[in-house]
Amino acid sequence: MKAQAIIAQVKQLAKAERFDFMTDMDSQKLKLFVKLSERHSIELHIPFKQFEQMLPQLRAAIVALRELHVSGIRFKIVSRRALPWRQSWVSHKSL
Repeated sequence: MKAQAIIAQVKQLAKAERFDFMTDMDSQKLKLFVKLSERHSIELHIPFKQFEQMLPQLRAAIVALRELHVSGIRFKIVSRRALPWRQSWVSHKSL
């Protein structure tokens, strides 16, 4: 039932902001795929337990990500395992 409520909100948002999307879900979350271009999309995870807190932020996130993509900035969220292991972080505290 929460998934249907989330999808209803996403449909309203998609109509207002003019974006294409598709969804998938598991027992914990709804996966929202937002089309950024013909070749690119972003996958957003919306946990069912937190959807009421996350929905107000969803519009701003989608708008910002689409604007970044249009401007030519490409992005990817990676896990710790995907980081180059020979590199070390530059700490802002050390600057």
